[in-house]
Amino acid sequence: MGIFESIVKFASMGVMAWGAAYAITGLITFSEGHKQQSAPKKEEGMGSIVGGGVIFAVGMFLVPQILNLLQVS
Repeated sequence: MGIFESIVKFASMGVMAWGAAYAITGLITFSEGHKQQSAPKKEEGMGSIVGGGVIFAVGMFLVPQILNLLQVS
């Protein structure tokens, strides 16, 4: 079961990295919209920040639970 735990750990890290990158991209978009006084760009950036945070949380809390679901006692 050691290799499966490693795979889930790396998958969790990958999902967290994806979420963080998405949130950072949203922060850049939000900042650009703020600079240009563009409400749609601000809204898009804020949506990406929140979405990236949700993806990060899924990688942190839900992906590791795969081990508990598949664990046979």
